[in-house]
Amino acid sequence: MTFRQMEVFIEVCECKSINKASAVYHVSQQGISKIVRELEKSWDANYFTEIAMEYLPQNMVRIFWMNVVLF
Repeated sequence: MTFRQMEVFIEVCECKSINKASAVYHVSQQGISKIVRELEKSWDANYFTEIAMEYLPQNMVRIFWMNVVLF
């Protein structure tokens, strides 16, 4: 996991949106999606579920978020 992937991962978690994360980092939506896909592929896992135009983190991501990122 690169630092850039971690930044994008955190931003998508916070925004719950690839579109909003792309605006924050001034990167296309396709670029953000590619970063998320590469990260998921490297760890062989799905981190987000798309529901009603929102990217919601899976349970394991929420646990990581609460225990690592927020502290």
